[in-house]
Amino acid sequence: MEQTFSDRLKRYRKAKNLTQQELADALGVSNKSVSRWESEGGYPDIPLLVPLAGLAVVAGFWCVYTLPRLPAWCWRYQGALFAALLVVLAALCGLALGRKKAWRALVGGWVVLLASTAVWPLRQLRQVQSLSSGELYAWTENIRMEYYLGLWRPSPALFAVLGLLAALYLAVAGIQKK
Repeated sequence: MEQTFSDRLKRYRKAKNLTQQELADALGVSNKSVSRWESEGGYPDIPLLVPLAGLAVVAGFWCVYTLPRLPAWCWRYQGALFAALLVVLAALCGLALGRKKAWRALVGGWVVLLASTAVWPLRQLRQVQSLSSGELYAWTENIRMEYYLGLWRPSPALFAVLGLLAALYLAVAGIQKK
């Protein structure tokens, strides 16, 4: 049998030895909200979750580029795919959070998504693929890039920055609720 959200929340909170007040403080909500969620009286606000889901999707995008083999078109159009993803996520944030009372979360969501563009330089050129044969080679400074397709992979710093953005958004959302 699948557990409900309230059961999972209670189990998580107790496993971390947190009181409802401590969890509420960490999330930037009242302890009454946590109590209501645990008693199946409601769910967390969407404005708090949508931008975090957007950051998770951005992290997932870059996780794909850690795979050892991807089709050449994924590498060739990496920039366009990333830009399209950010536009779609920003539009979805706008649709999901476009209510009167959610304007702060909407602005926060757009800021998080726009700040996600800052991770673009946090990629490393580790390999190149020959345009003529399709063979993979380790990148060196002596390679003439007009004959090769660069395989830009995310650096560990990219995922650290995304985690920092998520923490920053949670902190700002918590300050706004108080």
